Amino acid sequence: AAQRSRVTTVAITFDQNIGTPLASAFQLQNQKSMLMPTLGAVVDNSGPTTVVTLSFSGSSVESGSLADGRYTLTIFAGSINGGNFDGDMATPGNNDYVLASTGNPPNNIFRLFGDNDGDGTAAANDFIQFRLALGGNNAMFDFDGDGAVAASDFIQFRLRFGGSI
Repeated sequence: AAQRSRVTTVAITFDQNIGTPLASAFQLQNQKSMLMPTLGAVVDNSGPTTVVTLSFSGSSVESGSLADGRYTLTIFAGSINGGNFDGDMATPGNNDYVLASTGNPPNNIFRLFGDNDGDGTAAANDFIQFRLALGGNNAMFDFDGDGAVAASDFIQFRLRFGGSI
């Protein structure tokens, strides 16, 4: 989804069926704190491709969502497709795939609570959407995951308002 207010899963699609990799084949690291959440992986090999959906727990996770920040995803070549995976397709041999969130606005994997439109900022247009969600149950603005967008969620939004990553 374009919104980056809450990131609860990351889906990775391989262009072919690669078997069933374990969660340990993947690493996700917050570029600022260097913390790495514990990953869970659900693998779908039902078609000609493989889709791995990662979920998060432990460090760098807030109420089921990645914590604010930019993230680097690493896929370990030796753990994919029986070790027959070339993640960089540039140098000879099987190499890890590394995707680092960069740019302004940031691209790839990043999270900033309150960022409704995915531009890397919590700005006035995001506040309008937050205000519309206040008192409801829009998961995008439910920081603590309690099923309601309430004053406690507004406090978290306010802490980030005007900020960017």
